[in-house]
Amino acid sequence: MGKRKKRNPIKPIGGFKEVASMQLGPARGQPQPARLEILSGPPGITADPARGNQRQQALELLHRGEHQEAEQIYRHLIAAGDNDASTYGNLAALYGMTGRPGEMRGLLETALKLNPNYPDALSNLGNLLKQDGQLQEAVDLYRKALALDPTHAGANGNLGNALKDLGQVDEALQYYREALKHNPDHWPAHNNLGLTIKDRGDLEGAIACYERALALNPKSAEVLNNLGVAYADRGELERSKEMYVQALGLNPNYAEAHNNLGHTLLCLGDYSAGWREYGWRWYKKHPTLPHAVPQCERWLEGRVLQAGEQVLVISEQGLGDTLHFMRYVLTLRELGVNARVCAQTKLHGVIRASGIDAEPFTPPRAAEISEGLWIPMMTLPARLGVCPQQPIHTQPYIQAPSELVEKWRQKLSGARRPVIGINWQGNPNQEKSNALGRSFALREFEPLAQAGIGSLLSLQKGHGSEQLASCSFREHFVACQSDIDHTWDFAETSAIVANCDLVISSDTAVAHLAGGMGQPTWVLLKHTPEWRWGNAGDRSFWYPSMRLFRQPQRDDWRSVIKATVSALKQQYRIG
Repeated sequence: MGKRKKRNPIKPIGGFKEVASMQLGPARGQPQPARLEILSGPPGITADPARGNQRQQALELLHRGEHQEAEQIYRHLIAAGDNDASTYGNLAALYGMTGRPGEMRGLLETALKLNPNYPDALSNLGNLLKQDGQLQEAVDLYRKALALDPTHAGANGNLGNALKDLGQVDEALQYYREALKHNPDHWPAHNNLGLTIKDRGDLEGAIACYERALALNPKSAEVLNNLGVAYADRGELERSKEMYVQALGLNPNYAEAHNNLGHTLLCLGDYSAGWREYGWRWYKKHPTLPHAVPQCERWLEGRVLQAGEQVLVISEQGLGDTLHFMRYVLTLRELGVNARVCAQTKLHGVIRASGIDAEPFTPPRAAEISEGLWIPMMTLPARLGVCPQQPIHTQPYIQAPSELVEKWRQKLSGARRPVIGINWQGNPNQEKSNALGRSFALREFEPLAQAGIGSLLSLQKGHGSEQLASCSFREHFVACQSDIDHTWDFAETSAIVANCDLVISSDTAVAHLAGGMGQPTWVLLKHTPEWRWGNAGDRSFWYPSMRLFRQPQRDDWRSVIKATVSALKQQYRIG
């Protein structure tokens, strides 16, 4: 295939993602229109009754959603020389609601020149600055609006959103509640209060907030989406699915709802529909893009590959995702395709040792490729039709370097058997939305140590590994644990895993590494796990050597550990 002069970039097209409501720091940049009142022009200007009637008519059209008709009136007023601040402020709000934020700022600045004491314009200008990342400047404008009108629900809520983004969550909660004190029917404040208290672990309180917001505004796709996320977290997947479907009925192009619906469908086992919805993950407001975008053509659905054709598979999302799905590079090769892989550098040793790619690409190098085709790694199983009934590739596909396996066999030769590798925490930067709550503290493993079965071996790296220093059952770990703690290479870790009799892990990259090696692996899952683990059962079609232990209710790790210890005793015939 010849070289292309221009890069073929991915369009922004997916856990669950909640969305702040559009009126209070909107997820999609739609500021709140001014309230149903006519604001007078600057001092010294005599109001024109005819123009006042036109402004009132336009404002009523705006609130009814008849944007084109309202815009015509506002444009006519401006062309006729109208100098009332509300004309410019409400036209700016209209532009925001119809996806034209670039035209808003000039109108808002004109409105504030005509009337510097215009709270609605101050609040909406603050929204623009917030969207541009100027959080402190936005906060200043919201505070100025509230100095003029402390009862302004929109400005209170917008200030809450900006403070939340600045990490000042306590103060943000204060302003959400202030907004509701002045206007108990302000649905965006109910919605955003729900988002914030859910982040703090109050799921039931958040659901109550969302349900109240939905009662006030049944046509809010954002609230329906957030309610769907909350129901999913509560384990009510069918009800969650219903919320997403309703949201998409109101807004068919709502990427967050499509993506969340995809996660729910996959979790319920409907892979055919789930993969389609999962394809919307790149259209979200904050998508997690592939680690490189080559200059060659992307392999799109419907394109039939020919034998010998070159395809570069590009990793995306976390290390566990790459370890999970890189197996399908081998599947492509078995189909006669010249498949190569681009992945995170720290996985290159494992990829080479496993025969997946003798020379895996780094993302910068992959971005320069201009021949052949490319495909995001997590689109590959959808393209191949992977589902529980057709897993395609379940045999072990990850191999540890033989020389490293022997090295660690010798180091662990004196350890009391069985050697049980444990891992308890994932990357906290990944633990947002659907991954939130998948990790737990090392102390939860204490009953495992007290069972007196073999030796423990910590596979934990980075975040969470500091807990070993103060661990109350440190004496139960293997003698060479300090050597293991200083080992960061995944190829080396795979050799250590190969010398474990069993690996017990939370939902992390280590679980995928061990499962991909065919090692006996037990994965401890939160109540509503990631879609790949399904919503029931103790087995995974992805990994035949894996057993799943699920929380019976949210945050109940104690029951999971109890079941794990019981299974361990049964397996090794103890007690």
